[in-house]
Amino acid sequence: MIKARSQISVRKPVSKVYSFVVTDFFKNYPRWSPEVIELESIGANTIALGVRGRQIRIDQGRRSETRFQITELVDQKRAVFDGDLQAKFSIRYDFQPKSDEETILSFEFELKKIDLFMMPFQKLIRIAIQDGADRTIRNIKRLIESEI
Repeated sequence: MIKARSQISVRKPVSKVYSFVVTDFFKNYPRWSPEVIELESIGANTIALGVRGRQIRIDQGRRSETRFQITELVDQKRAVFDGDLQAKFSIRYDFQPKSDEETILSFEFELKKIDLFMMPFQKLIRIAIQDGADRTIRNIKRLIESEI
């Protein structure tokens, strides 16, 4: 298991940050994660516990398709997305008010399983995942503060 966590202060209230990240997830996710070239909700048009999605990404020239599900949803506090059986990942967003007009946004990515042939590359994978987590949180902050 490899885990990366990143945190940033966003100069907007929790309600606006949560709405941008969670409520409008299917609209905004490809904007802060440009590796995502296709994203769709499966069977639902709103964000709710149990809603499933599908994404196609191109990471370092490699195309992958994964399905995921919203497994935890706490209004204006937390959202957790878990990958399907093949992908074995978890993504968690936490929202904490720093003040009425500022939010601490936390992002966590967990790779739950590494294939045996990838074991020698764990350190490189860990670095790449942490870099991705840091970039994700910076992209979200930039988009929210410039648009909302």
